[in-house]
Amino acid sequence: MATPLLAAACTSDPDRSTSDVGAHTPTTTPGTARGTTVDIPDPGATLITRWAQDPWALGSYSYLPVGSSPDDRRALARPAGRLVLAGEATSVDHPSTVHGAVLSGRRAAEQVRGLAPAGGTVIVIGAGAAGLAAAADLRATHAVTVVEARDRTGGRVWTDRSLGYPVELGAGWIHGPDGNPLTDLARQAGVATVTMDWDDAVSYGADGAAFDVTPAETRTRDVLTDAATRGEELDADVPLADLASRAMDDMKLSGREREAVDRTLVTEVEQEFAADLSQLSGWWWDEGRPFGGTDLAVTGGYDRILAPLADGLDIRLGAPARSVLWSDSGAAVVLDGATVEAAAVVLTVPISVLQAGTPALDPVLPEPWAGAVGRLGMGVLDKVVLAFDRVFWDDSWLLQWRGPEGGDFAEWLNLDRTAGHPALVAFNAGSTARRWEARTDDEVAAGAMAALCTIRFT
Repeated sequence: MATPLLAAACTSDPDRSTSDVGAHTPTTTPGTARGTTVDIPDPGATLITRWAQDPWALGSYSYLPVGSSPDDRRALARPAGRLVLAGEATSVDHPSTVHGAVLSGRRAAEQVRGLAPAGGTVIVIGAGAAGLAAAADLRATHAVTVVEARDRTGGRVWTDRSLGYPVELGAGWIHGPDGNPLTDLARQAGVATVTMDWDDAVSYGADGAAFDVTPAETRTRDVLTDAATRGEELDADVPLADLASRAMDDMKLSGREREAVDRTLVTEVEQEFAADLSQLSGWWWDEGRPFGGTDLAVTGGYDRILAPLADGLDIRLGAPARSVLWSDSGAAVVLDGATVEAAAVVLTVPISVLQAGTPALDPVLPEPWAGAVGRLGMGVLDKVVLAFDRVFWDDSWLLQWRGPEGGDFAEWLNLDRTAGHPALVAFNAGSTARRWEARTDDEVAAGAMAALCTIRFT
C-alpha cells in the first residue's frame, strides 16, 4: 500500500501532463520544468496509499450519500443483542474522524457493561481507534481480547517511518483540539503537535502561475450557502452537485468563475469528505458537530497517540474474524482454526468492510441495522508523499494546484512546515483517487511529479 520508489525528475518534455503520464517513460535526469524558475530534483523516495484496495479498510472514512441520513449512524450505534458496533461510521456528532472513533468505542464499552455481566469475556474485533478505546475502557470490568486482521494496530491510523521520520499515511491531524479526547491522549503520550494554518496557502493554475484564490473561495462559500438553503426547501434529497450547479446558474457565474468555483469545491469539500459532490447528500453532507479550536498537525507519530489505549491489552494480530454468531444472551467469534465464545462482541470494522460481508454475521443484521449499513457511503482520500533532499517550494503550509484534470493532485501539504522535513504530500479524493489507484506505482509517482513540475516556483 505504501511503496518506496523513485519518481522522475522534471523534464522539458512539452507533451508531459497528468493525463498521459501512463505513456510517459520516466527519466532520472534532473532538469528544469517547463515554466519553472527553479530546478526540481528527483525525490529520494515516494510513498503511495491505496485505501480503496486495502482489504481491511476498502476506503478512508464514511460519508452520507443521497438516501442516507444521521439516523443511519444512530441505528448502528444501538446494540443488536450482545453485538455492539463501533467506529467513526457510528458517530453522529463526530463522523469520519479518529476522535469520533474513540468516542464510539467508549460508548460501546458503556453499552457492553449494561449487557454483559462483570467478569465476562468480551471480544473486540479490530485494533483501530474504536477497538482500542472500547477495550481500554472495558478491561477494568471484563476479560477483554482484541483480535486484529492486520499485523499492526491502528487501523486507518498508519504512521510510516521508512523515510527516517514519521509520515502519516492515514489520519494526520487532530480536528478541533478543544475538548477532543485525542488532545489528552497526545499529551499523555508526549506526542508533538503543531497548530495548523489552513489559510497559509498558495494557489497555482494549470499554467503553473500563482494567483489569488480568494475571489473563488468567496464565491464558493456563497454557492454552498445557497445550496444549503435550496436543499432545505426540497421534499426529496438530491446530490450536492445538483444544488451547487443550480446555485451557480442562478448566480449567473461566468464560465471562468464557474470553473474557479468547481476547482475550489475539490479542495474545500471533496477532499474534506473524501467523496465527489455527485455522491454527497445535498441534505446531510455537512454533518457533525466539530470541536472548537484550530486543528493540530501530529508531528511525533499519530500511532503514538493510540499507544496509551493499547498498553496492557491482550491484542492478537494477524487474526481476522471470519464470522460472528450473536444473540440476546451471548456471542462467539470464529477465527482461523478456533471459535471463541464471549458474553459480548464489539465489532469495529469499517462500514465498507461490513458491507462486503466481513466478518459474516449469523444471524444477519435485521432492520434498522441492515438498511443503515447498506445506505452509508465510504470515501477515499489517498496520499502521494514525495521526499526530497532539500526544499525548493514556497514556504506555505499548503500548495494548491488547479491542473487540467480538475481534482488531480489538487492540494499538497508541506511537511517542512509541519514536521521540519523536506517532503510534500499530495492528496487525491473520491473518484479521482479511485482512478489513480487503477494505475501502477510508477505512474502515480510520475503523475504527481508531472503536476509538481508545472508549478512556477520562485
